[in-house]
Formats: sequence, structure tokens, C-alpha cells
Amino acid sequence: MVNAILPPNSTPLERGLEAATKRLSAIPYNVHTLNDPATCPANVLPFLAYALSVDTWDHTWPETTKRKVVAAAIAVHRVKGTLGAVLDALKAVDMDAGVSEWFQHDGAPYTFKIDINLFDKPLTSDDLTLALAVIENAKNTRSHLDAITIHLANRSDAPKLASALISSQEMTVYPYQIPEFTHHTDTPHIGATIQFLHDLTILPQGTH
Repeated sequence: MVNAILPPNSTPLERGLEAATKRLSAIPYNVHTLNDPATCPANVLPFLAYALSVDTWDHTWPETTKRKVVAAAIAVHRVKGTLGAVLDALKAVDMDAGVSEWFQHDGAPYTFKIDINLFDKPLTSDDLTLALAVIENAKNTRSHLDAITIHLANRSDAPKLASALISSQEMTVYPYQIPEFTHHTDTPHIGATIQFLHDLTILPQGTH
């Protein structure tokens, strides 16, 4: 087996380069898999995300989320600046969302609202920060986010039961009264007292 293909008159620099690059074939990566988000090694995903100009990235994401974001990068950039890009970018980070433009809900011109549907999971402050960053990077410069509405939903086929509890208390508050007042004098005195009572009812918000 021939380990060198340089001619006998090669310079020391050329032979050094040959020796340094000869080990490249021993790298266990198949270059044909590096550009595929589905087969790219997990430790190479950040570099693939950079190569595809992914706008929002978090190293703490699960590997499945990272692959989804990288896989959606080309599709998002093709329509970047549209509401479709916003929805695709949110979907890539596992957020089921809908959009309503200003002329659909009589809002201020060039604004839009986002509805996020949560299925069996809460929305943390970090998730909200991520949603705002994704929307800002995918929308066009002219349009502005007016509001985000969170909807709690359940995809289960099991029967759904709900209950509510409202409790109340009755309390009577009287003004302070002197239990006994004694006054000794030979001069007759006439006295009077006035007591006012008010009825106040406090109900939970939304009840009558």
C-alpha cells in the first residue's frame, strides 16, 4: 500500500502537510450526513444551525427541538417576513399557534395578534421570552405584535370534567359602643345618640 504520493524532490513543508492531513480519512464522520438535520451528529448541530442562518438558538433545548429548528430553517427563510414564517418558526419550537391580522379583529393598522395553544403543558416565562424572540426574528419590520393570547387545550379523548367552587362569608361590623357611662350631678341632663348601619355586599368578580 502506498502511503505517500509526493515525488522524491518534495520539500519538507509539503511532506509535513501530507503527514498532518493524512489522518483526515480516519475521522469517523461521513461528510454526506453533516448537512442533514436528521442525521447530523448532535454536537455538530450548532454549526449546521449557523450555516443555515438560524436566528433563534438555545443550547439547552432538547436534541429533538434543535433538529426541528434546523430542519425548518430553509423553509422559514424562503418566506421570512410573512405570517407563514412566524407560524413555521413557532411550530419548530413546539408551539402550536394561530395568527390574526389587524383587519381581521379591527385592530391598529399593521399589527397582529398571536394565539398559542398549550396542549398538556404549562407556559413558562422562558417559553414566552422564546416566543417573542422567534416572532421578532421571523416577522417583517413593518408589522408589530399587539398581543399574545394563551389557550389551554387538551387533545385527549377521555371525558373532560370541570368544577368550580365559590365560597362566601357574612360579617356584621358594628361601631364601637361604650358599654356603660355614669355621670353624677345634681343638674338634670338630656342626652341623645345616633347610630348608623350600612349593608355592604362583596361578590367575586363576574358574579351577580
